[in-house]
Amino acid sequence: MTKFYYIAILYGLMSLLGSPLSHGGDHQFRAGLTLKQQLNEDWKTVLDEQLRYKSQTRGLYYQGTDLGLVYSGLATWLDLGFKMKLAFQEDDVGHWLRETRPQWDTTLKHTIRGFAISDRSRLEYRVREDDSDVWRYRNKLKVQSPWELSCLALRPYASDELFFQLDGTGLSTHRISLGVTVPFTKRIKGDIFSFWQMGKSDNSWHEDMAFGFKLVIAH
Repeated sequence: MTKFYYIAILYGLMSLLGSPLSHGGDHQFRAGLTLKQQLNEDWKTVLDEQLRYKSQTRGLYYQGTDLGLVYSGLATWLDLGFKMKLAFQEDDVGHWLRETRPQWDTTLKHTIRGFAISDRSRLEYRVREDDSDVWRYRNKLKVQSPWELSCLALRPYASDELFFQLDGTGLSTHRISLGVTVPFTKRIKGDIFSFWQMGKSDNSWHEDMAFGFKLVIAH
C-alpha cells in the first residue's frame, strides 16, 4: 500500500510541473498495457494496448493494438523488430476511423557509466481510412538512469522522439518525455510518464501535454 501511495504523490507532482508547458494546449491521459513473452534466447513476442483520453472533449478518442516479434540474436547491442498496429481514432465529428500500420524497428543499445541508452529507428506505413497512405520515419533516443530513487526503486528516464512524414512534408511531431519505472515484482513493472509535444496539422503547429501510466508484464 505504501508503494502505491508514493506513486500517486509522484504522479501528481509530474502533473503540476508539466501543466505550465502546455500553454493552453490539450491535456491528455494515456493508459497502456504491454505483454512480453520470451520464446527462446533470441526471440520474444510483444503485445501493446493503448487508450488515449482528452480532457477538453468527451473522453476516449483513440484505441490502438500492436502485435509483433523482436529478434536479439545478431548482437547484444541490437534489436530487430516487426509489429502490426490496428488503431481507431475519433475525428472531430465523432466518427471512428481505422488505421493499419506495419512497423519495422531497429534499436541500438548501449550502456555508459550505468546509463542505459537506446536509439530506435522505426519505419512505418500508415494505411488510413480517411486519408492517403503514407510512409513515416520515427527516431527515438532514450536514456535511463542507473540510480534507484527511494525505497520504491524508481528509475528515472528521459526520451526525445522525432516524426518525419516521407511524403515531402518533413518533420510532423517532436515529443519530449520524462518518466520513472517502478518494479512491482520480478516480472511486473509500471511506467509513469509525462510528455510535451509539438505537432503540425494543416501547416500550423500546436502543443499538447500528456500524462500516463503503463503496466508491463514479462513472461
